[in-house]
Amino acid sequence: DAIRDSSGMTGTFNVADFDSKTCVAIPHDENDLDRMIAGVSLPIFMPAVSSGGRTWTDAVWIKDANLLEAVRRGCTELWLVWCIGNTTLWGKGALEQYVHMIELSANSALFEELDQIADINARRANGEQVMGITEPIVVHVVKPDLPLPLDPDFVSGRISAEALVAMGYRDAWRYLATRSSTGVALDDTATKMRVAPLGCRLSLRLRGSISRSSGDRTRFVASTTVEISDLGEFVADPAKGVDVVGAIDTAEWGYRPFARGSATVTDGDRGRLIELEATIHVDGEDVQVVMSTTLPARSAAGWCWRAGRSWSVAVVASDGGGSGTAKVTWLDALRILYLFEPSGAHTLSDRVRALRLMAGFTRAR
Repeated sequence: DAIRDSSGMTGTFNVADFDSKTCVAIPHDENDLDRMIAGVSLPIFMPAVSSGGRTWTDAVWIKDANLLEAVRRGCTELWLVWCIGNTTLWGKGALEQYVHMIELSANSALFEELDQIADINARRANGEQVMGITEPIVVHVVKPDLPLPLDPDFVSGRISAEALVAMGYRDAWRYLATRSSTGVALDDTATKMRVAPLGCRLSLRLRGSISRSSGDRTRFVASTTVEISDLGEFVADPAKGVDVVGAIDTAEWGYRPFARGSATVTDGDRGRLIELEATIHVDGEDVQVVMSTTLPARSAAGWCWRAGRSWSVAVVASDGGGSGTAKVTWLDALRILYLFEPSGAHTLSDRVRALRLMAGFTRAR
């Protein structure tokens, strides 16, 4: 009801009409719950939906994004959020090849539309009014650098909804920081991603308090996911840094996801210094949050125990920032081990190799 009653902006929802074998763009004020559900109902895994005497399902096999519908409505600046993989890796499992079929359908349909937009732009550049407009169409694409985890990872709890949203938030800020006013190239590079090397994800939750320079003290919870995209590279040089996504939740700021974040591990006289640095946005300002701890690394069990030690927290802001301490509770320490998840692993032997690499790293000095 809220969607249908919205005014001031027109939206369309793309659903596959199985009866006509077409993708139908349903205006937001005509949409209903049944067809909304159909829009995320993949064949084989989810049932089709009957509505209005017709059969509806996810349109991903026809097209995953309907850019030309927006062009027909007069749009000249398009922002595409792309979550479907596009790498050169051909997986061997049944699930991966099912996903490859989606990748083939969705990407190829998108590239066909981009080609048509390029043709429209060329005609408009020559002064022709195409659909009554001579202004060129600019396409911006927000996408991950590496393919996102698949649905089974989410359903099985290997990655949380919060972490996935945090990845998207980070990727959006990354694109915003580097975007060109002319958008992306209107070809197959628009959604290109790197093949994920063998890596892993570590989920770390810190709870503590920060004393602000104003004298106020506020409690916080920081939920972070450390993305070690290349385990071999990380083990060889942990000081180089890896990505961190997540958020910090405080009474003062509310829930603030990281626009960017990194983690480094460096060796010192007292042991290994682990430092997590993140940037959040508060009232239009960049605020830096740095969380660090020093711990020796002798065994995987020792890693879990020492992760329960105190962390130092520093906040750098225009108002002077603040500092404090945080703890990893015993439950959250066990959570680190339970939610350890290899990434870029396509076989059981890949997962075992990731575990061995990480276990060896925690024991080494």
